[in-house]
Amino acid sequence: MVNFKHLFDNGKVVYFSNCYGNNDLEIVDKTEEGESIRLLLVNGARESATYNQKEHRNDLVFQYSICFNDVFNLSRELNTCLMLGGAGFSYPKYLISHYPAKTMDVVEIDEGMVELAFKYFYLDELFDEYNLYENERLKIYVMDGREYLATTPKTYDVIFNDAYISDSPAEGLMSFEAVSVIKNRLNPGGVYVVNMITAISGNAAYPLFSVMAYIKQHFKYTQLHKCRADTPANERQNCLIFASDTPF
Repeated sequence: MVNFKHLFDNGKVVYFSNCYGNNDLEIVDKTEEGESIRLLLVNGARESATYNQKEHRNDLVFQYSICFNDVFNLSRELNTCLMLGGAGFSYPKYLISHYPAKTMDVVEIDEGMVELAFKYFYLDELFDEYNLYENERLKIYVMDGREYLATTPKTYDVIFNDAYISDSPAEGLMSFEAVSVIKNRLNPGGVYVVNMITAISGNAAYPLFSVMAYIKQHFKYTQLHKCRADTPANERQNCLIFASDTPF
């Protein structure tokens, strides 16, 4: 999820509908920085993107998604992953195609969104190319993320929380109680990674301070990562929170 609304002036709308109730969903093709990309927009906010060129379809368009990879620079084995929020499945596509030893489960609340990912964001190609129907390195659960966490017996090395509607987080996954449930689904040494669109100073940073307070009550170690160093601290931006009971 990217932290700004976007006016597309030369893009081609390839799909339009409503999602999550009354939210406008558009899929738009356009060219940016010389590359043909496909954007998933909810109420004008960028939720997901893919490159249209076949050789780049599993690469990452958004900087914050690239920053997810920082977790794998830690000096520990982190192979089983869970992602809360699928949207266009840009990061699951990247992980499966670039990390052959890793697996990922994705929880997406909207079945229609999963269908769009297969039809418009090349998820069908990924399943065929990497034989995912048989080896199940990528599994998709269509349900509420909080319900999944409360009922699954599975545990993970990394849990990514990227559950957003437009530019607002899924509040049920940001509460004190939700963080507790998430921690219980982590293996020893596991890492919780949450994407937040927030300022990091000033009044607009209140959501960050609130979520950080909850996380610090559950985890011994936390880090805040800015995804773009050149963005002023008082402006809303994508930040990643890393949390673990094992030192970074």
